[in-house]
Amino acid sequence: MEVQILSSALDFCYTPDIVKGGEEVIKMTEERKGQIALLITKAKYRHDGIRLKFDVARRDIGNMAKEIGISVDEAMEWSEILVRELVDETFPPH
Repeated sequence: MEVQILSSALDFCYTPDIVKGGEEVIKMTEERKGQIALLITKAKYRHDGIRLKFDVARRDIGNMAKEIGISVDEAMEWSEILVRELVDETFPPH
């Protein structure tokens, strides 16, 4: 249900682009790409699970951060936010 609501609410994230010959093509914005990436990542973790062994997770996140060119601190912060959101989905606060 969340995906459907998010998807329909974010249709504005596509911008028209005029190509040679005057034909209009819909181009995906960077914002929408990021939203889709987050939805896919959450779906993958829901399906595959999350490894919570701290030293292994930290090393994996650090290696991935270096591979994609972002800081380890930024990757850790993003990962923590993602994991907390997934835990809250699984065990909603009362």
